[in-house]
Amino acid sequence: MIFLISGCNQSYQGSPLVPDFPVPEEASLDEKQKDFETYRYDIRGSHHGIRADYLVAIQDWGWQERKDLHQEAVYIFEKNGEFVSLNVLNSDNNALFTIKKVTMEDLDKQSSPEDQPGEQPTDDNPINHQLHIHDDYDTWIKKLGTPVEVRSENQSFLLYYTREGMGVHIRQNKQETEKVWIYPQYLTPAQDVLIPFTRQEVMEQFGHPDKIDRETCYETAECEKYVYDQEDQILTIRFSFNDVYVDRMIYEKKDPAADFTSWDEEQLYDFLQDVKAHTQKSYQLTFVQKAEIIAHYEKFFSPELSKKIVDSLFVQTDEGWKVPDGDAGYIFFVPAKESDNSDVVIDFEEDYIRLKVTFETGMYSAIEYVIEYDEKPLITEWQME
Repeated sequence: MIFLISGCNQSYQGSPLVPDFPVPEEASLDEKQKDFETYRYDIRGSHHGIRADYLVAIQDWGWQERKDLHQEAVYIFEKNGEFVSLNVLNSDNNALFTIKKVTMEDLDKQSSPEDQPGEQPTDDNPINHQLHIHDDYDTWIKKLGTPVEVRSENQSFLLYYTREGMGVHIRQNKQETEKVWIYPQYLTPAQDVLIPFTRQEVMEQFGHPDKIDRETCYETAECEKYVYDQEDQILTIRFSFNDVYVDRMIYEKKDPAADFTSWDEEQLYDFLQDVKAHTQKSYQLTFVQKAEIIAHYEKFFSPELSKKIVDSLFVQTDEGWKVPDGDAGYIFFVPAKESDNSDVVIDFEEDYIRLKVTFETGMYSAIEYVIEYDEKPLITEWQME
């Protein structure tokens, strides 16, 4: 059996910004600015690229992809000397994409590292003093300004710039900054750093995020958050429940494991063995609730894949939820590194690892795992043919 997402017949209409560029009719216009549009719709294909059927539609409308200008999740298309950039925004819960009309001059600027992302520092620009997780405590104070009160708790410093609430929380480990929370609504204007207070200011300062997600805030509300991958640090910006103002900013060190090009075959197989040991425990257990099993699998699998695995393996009995004898669903195994009966291909990319093993004989002709990073390495795709 094979688990795949197949496309269906899809209708398209012209973008209001670029009338001869196709947009899926089911896509809803989320935001329209003078030079770009944001749509709420899932156009993602493998590894957060563009879905194949949408690429075909774009080509049918006369646009050609300029792969030489492709950068991360930004795809460039050309037609009769005109250019359109399409940015696929990676989010598990909110699939978005943007369309922007650009010129070759814009693309030339984007190809230079110093022009990415958003507005860049100059001698007269306060962005020149960017906040960085490796700054020591004194440097954070210099950039953010002198607070009216500082409270110390264990390894943390709580900075108050107004009497209404805490403006900054700096957590250290052996005098090294580990994580910083910033609450713009409780800051006063500082001279050396520019703190965004609204979504528009975030976009102007940092550009499009690498990931968009939502999380619970204010007890029952849900707030949108932008995640920026900034070399050796991660910046997460959460907006207030009205999605307009910045509620909180978090700077934290990037986990080296997030870059899969740093992995090798031994580290990959160690990870797979850990997954196997963890999943085998579940085969012997009886769970009271289905949610318990899903949570058990979410240690090594994405939430969506965890649910698929549980649905394929577990049944409810009088004793509880368990795997029946002789089931042949998602039974995890670690392929042999070398075998006369199989061939293993491993791709180590920055954002993911793809392992595919093909068999000459056996129950399956091929099995493929894709591992991605979401706060920790997770298996996000598991296909069996």
